[in-house]
Amino acid sequence: VDFNLRIHSNAILFAAAIGILGAIAVKSDSHISRQIKIALSRPSKIIFGVAFTSLLAVFLAISALENTAFFLSKKENIADVKTATRLSPLNAEYHYLLSRRYVSESKKEEARLGLALIHAKEAARLNPLNHKYSLNIAQIFQLRGMYGPAEEYYEKHIELDPGNCHSYLSY
Repeated sequence: VDFNLRIHSNAILFAAAIGILGAIAVKSDSHISRQIKIALSRPSKIIFGVAFTSLLAVFLAISALENTAFFLSKKENIADVKTATRLSPLNAEYHYLLSRRYVSESKKEEARLGLALIHAKEAARLNPLNHKYSLNIAQIFQLRGMYGPAEEYYEKHIELDPGNCHSYLSY
């Protein structure tokens, strides 16, 4: 969500800059203003440039997020995942990864499972349509011996991803 806002604000800034340059070109009659008038008379090239730049920015941002999530999912150090979650609290994937870390290190300790559940629920709140977040919550409830809530989240997981066999096997 935050990334989309940045793209829109950059597009608005770019459009404002083009508008200012166009106004300058209309007001003055220098060599530069003639070049700007020529450039502005070819809107298809400008639109293509904006579209290409925007797509490149989207690709780079998505790649960076995926690489970070991949790195954190393979990393054994829980402190790195905590830091990433603290620095980017609106990233559901970081909350999910932190939750999974707490589960893997919990050895059924109630305090660790409680922290895991907090982060799992935060991930599901930030991205309610991701089926793996509801499955994670169901598994944590099951580990805590709370089978009623676990069943509710398994059902939610089945609703979100009916073709996934993991929820049927665990349910």
